[in-house]
Amino acid sequence: MTTKEIGAIQVLKDVHRRVIELLEKYKDDMPAQDKESLLADLWHEMSLLDALEVQVFYPAIKDYFQDAERCAEDHNHIKVLFAQVQRLMGNEEEFDERVHELFEAIKSHLSEDSQVFRKVEKSGIDLSVLGRDLINKKESITAHTLSEKNRLR
Repeated sequence: MTTKEIGAIQVLKDVHRRVIELLEKYKDDMPAQDKESLLADLWHEMSLLDALEVQVFYPAIKDYFQDAERCAEDHNHIKVLFAQVQRLMGNEEEFDERVHELFEAIKSHLSEDSQVFRKVEKSGIDLSVLGRDLINKKESITAHTLSEKNRLR
């Protein structure tokens, strides 16, 4: 199986796995700089997930699943929570509280996505075509991110 033949659900589960790994690394007693760095990595992964799900996956399944719209709305809520956290410094008193609120929203969203994934896998939607669309979007985002990093050097 080539990279382009991976199904849509697997592409999204791979990003989910990276998000979960980052969530699990966070510790309240980490140095503030490490917290902020980890959250920057999490923001990157969640931005990637947002682009893949909101721009490609949910539109592709919306005619079949009403859950898709609610899941897309979750992304907006998570962005608001991220903005609240990003206004704080890692050593501020309410930082950890806001981070835990953000993490709970992300975990809840990932859980809802998992339920949607199970339904989609049973639906008959061509997940290989949708997988190619997701991989193409991911590659486009990755290429753009790399060119931005190189431009800023």
